[in-house]
Amino acid sequence: MAAALPDDLTARARIREAAFRRFADQGVEGTSLRAIAEDAGTSAALVVHHFGSKDGLVRAVDDAAVAAFRSEIAKLATDRAPDALSADFGAVFERVIGGDPVMRAYLRRALLQNEPSSTALLDELLQATRRGLDVLERSGGLREVEDPEWRPYQVLFIALGSMLLEPLLQRELGGHAFDRDVVRSRGIANLDFFAHGLLATSPR
Repeated sequence: MAAALPDDLTARARIREAAFRRFADQGVEGTSLRAIAEDAGTSAALVVHHFGSKDGLVRAVDDAAVAAFRSEIAKLATDRAPDALSADFGAVFERVIGGDPVMRAYLRRALLQNEPSSTALLDELLQATRRGLDVLERSGGLREVEDPEWRPYQVLFIALGSMLLEPLLQRELGGHAFDRDVVRSRGIANLDFFAHGLLATSPR
């Protein structure tokens, strides 16, 4: 996904897309409004006109990134069998993150920079994940647990882990960590982990 949403070739969208790519590559602090304006083919004054400030632009890019998750989760077919729906839910993360190196780089920087915007972005991702889990629960695809509060965190820990560790993971896997077949294989393994757990139960 690019940060720009389908509505657009507007100046606002071009600026947002340019910021998305610059922030992914250089980080927010390392990116000037002038550089974003040049990439978007406009002026720094017009950037301020549309977004107010760099903080406003960061919020707009974050909103566009989260909207990609929301849009994919909204497409989940609720009439699917629970196991098929679980696979569909897992595939959301494969599509939104796995196939887009710019999205991965942006989210990695945004989540790890330890700013208020990082917390806000994590909150939005958690909310989107909760929506997906709600769909699974209504379909009968989730087992009952004593404390369901941690479920969205657990999903994100696993779904985002490979992205957050991508520089090291690429080295470990010879630069193939996000090849299509590797992403698919990892998704199947994650689904198996969620469905069956890791530890064998003790004999009674």
